[in-house]
Amino acid sequence: MRAFTTNKYGTFAVSPIASPRSPLMQTCQYCGKQFKPKVKDRIKFCSRECGWAGYKRAHPKVVEPKVPNRCEVCCVEFNGRVTKKTCSDECKKTRERKCAADSFRKQFRSVRETNPFVERICAHCGSEFRTNFLVKHRLYCSKQCMNRAAKQQRRNWKRAGRPTDAIFIYRSRIFDRDGWRCRICMKKVNKKLKAPHPMSASLDHIVPLSKGGKHEPLNVQLAHFMCNSIKSANLGVQLRLVG
Repeated sequence: MRAFTTNKYGTFAVSPIASPRSPLMQTCQYCGKQFKPKVKDRIKFCSRECGWAGYKRAHPKVVEPKVPNRCEVCCVEFNGRVTKKTCSDECKKTRERKCAADSFRKQFRSVRETNPFVERICAHCGSEFRTNFLVKHRLYCSKQCMNRAAKQQRRNWKRAGRPTDAIFIYRSRIFDRDGWRCRICMKKVNKKLKAPHPMSASLDHIVPLSKGGKHEPLNVQLAHFMCNSIKSANLGVQLRLVG
């Protein structure tokens, strides 16, 4: 006579041939069909379909009631769940992008918002400007002034023919040194005018580079754009000023 043993996996026959862990016929908990388990721990349902159906019957889906709601993006009224914030997928994506941007701004605030503003003077045109971004390295009021200063420096180096001897000159410092007065006609220079206006400020070499002059603070002066153009590479007017 065969002996049987029972554990958490079911009832098993104990014999010298059969293993005590070999499962016997089981009853499906969903459809009631008799089946022989292929795996020792699958003894409740006869198939995957019955297992999924039994799970859904044991865990019924709770349907939330639909209530009147208003979309947070387009402000359109719709019927939906209490927790639903948008009326469509497009509004949902828009809201997610907005929330992500707000979260990023809170965690990583820009230095433009946290740093205090500082008053600076542009090294090219001499105008005042306020900045709070890269204050230690900010020399120009705009990208246009920065490009003009770099272009002027390259032109001076090319004219001098001695890049190692050329010195970087801040136009605003030369203009302040000369009191914003043209050193050729001795008239005031308007700070707001910019080249190519005839009365705008320009940097003039007392001894022109073509005549052997150097690009250094002692050899430059403030002049009107028109006066500088008329003077060109002549020395007659400048010798009177220097002497």
